[in-house]
Formats: sequence, C-alpha cells, structure tokens
Amino acid sequence: MMPMNRSGDGNAYNRFVNLDNIEYRIVNYLAKSKTKYANNLWKILKYDTEDCLSLPDVSYKDRMALLYKNNGDSTQFRVFLTPFTDDGWDVQCSHLHIFVHSVVPQNHITSKVNIGIETIVHNKISNILGDAQNEDGNPSELDEDGNPVIIYKNRASTMLKSILADINGQMVAGVGMLQFNTQLHAEDVARMSLWNARKFYGFSTIVSTLLSGASANSGCGY
Repeated sequence: MMPMNRSGDGNAYNRFVNLDNIEYRIVNYLAKSKTKYANNLWKILKYDTEDCLSLPDVSYKDRMALLYKNNGDSTQFRVFLTPFTDDGWDVQCSHLHIFVHSVVPQNHITSKVNIGIETIVHNKISNILGDAQNEDGNPSELDEDGNPVIIYKNRASTMLKSILADINGQMVAGVGMLQFNTQLHAEDVARMSLWNARKFYGFSTIVSTLLSGASANSGCGY
C-alpha cells in the first residue's frame, strides 16, 4: 500500500534540514537569554559555591566558553551536545547536556523531535543559598517582614526550574517552538536520575518540537 500523501506534491518528503544543528541552537539561545532563569542557570554552571545565585551574571562570552568544543579533556567545560557518558568524571561541579533523544514521524512531511536535557550536579555541592534577598528574587520566598524563608535550595531542582522556565513555549530560530507538553509527546517528562556510582544526580528531561523541511528529492545537499 502506498503511503498517504496530502502535501499536494506526491514526491515531497521531510529532509530534516535542521536536525543536526538543534543542540547548538538551543545552547546559543540559552547563552543569549537575559531572563532571570537563564542568569541563574549559567551561575549554577559557572560557580560551584553555595552562594552561586548571588554572584555576578555570566556574560555571553563566558557562557559560550563553557561549551565543550573539542574531543580532548572535557573536565574544564560544563555544557555538552551529548548525553553524559563519562564514567570517570569526578569533578565537583554542575553540567548541562543537550542532545536529540528521538525522532517520531507524524507523517512524511512533519516529525516530532524529542530533545534530551540532562541537568547534573555532584552530590557534594547539592545545596545552594536561596536568592529571595536579591533584587529579582521570588517575593513568595519572603515573610511578611521581608525576611527570607527559603534559606537553602537544591541545586539540581533550581537548574531544572531555570531551564524549563526559560525554554518552554519559546520559539528558537532554526529549531521551532520548544514545548514541555505531553499532548505533543507523551514522554515529555523530567525524571530524577543518578550517574557515576551515585556521585552525580539530577534530571533527565525531554522537551519536544515539530520539524518539517519538505523537498521532492534529497539533492538539497544540507
């Protein structure tokens, strides 16, 4: 039986033109973002101390400097375009991994691309100080006298909140609208995970987008 084709062009099929640049585009979006959520995410990645949320914002240049750019020693970097697979890693730090998790076709033209995001923390630096006292702190974390009531936060939970709050529903150039939405993909969830003999923990999260780039043949060359 021939596949159903409603494109108006019986020879047009998805060529997945931007599939192989999704990871970098998301990292670059986060690096350029000036929201409080992005600021907190990059502070957590750059600063390993418990006062990280109160330290200076990280510049775009310094954010991108945290991205792993070669195939050598990775321990000085904090952002990766791959899953976390280094069993020998023991540096007490936080790191972020973004990668294509799966591709599910809706039809011959459009596919759901599910993007894996791993937000990972060493168990020796789990606690960070709350940021309610900061100018852009969450007012619900203060009592009626303006005193912080959330003294400590979990670093991994704060990373998870920061990245989801910053990218959910955002249109990322060359990627599409990122959604954390089980109506788009049933496996859009964030699950606690452990790595490296329980030295590291954090969340494995799936967000999704729709990808379409139809062409009558594969000769576009991208």
